[in-house]
Amino acid sequence: MALVVISYNVKSKHDAVMKKCLIKKGYEDNIVNDTNITCNLPNTTLKRYDVTPQIALDDMKKCATKVGAKLERAIALEVQSFSVIKGEPYSE
Repeated sequence: MALVVISYNVKSKHDAVMKKCLIKKGYEDNIVNDTNITCNLPNTTLKRYDVTPQIALDDMKKCATKVGAKLERAIALEVQSFSVIKGEPYSE
């Protein structure tokens, strides 16, 4: 199954609700690397395994509309390999 990574920008007041909306749609804010270490993704970057980039972009648009945010920038990429810095989990 393909890994799709999304990243987006909305006004900061909408960051948390936008992220929660996407998480409810099955996106996750961490990724497991090839050494089985869970790595935390940057704040407005999420991943999901069972979508296409187009579906992911549509999900971002739907969530932005639902939470009343303007989607300023967005990208959805199918990823074959990656390197990451582990990072600490976000606290709410």
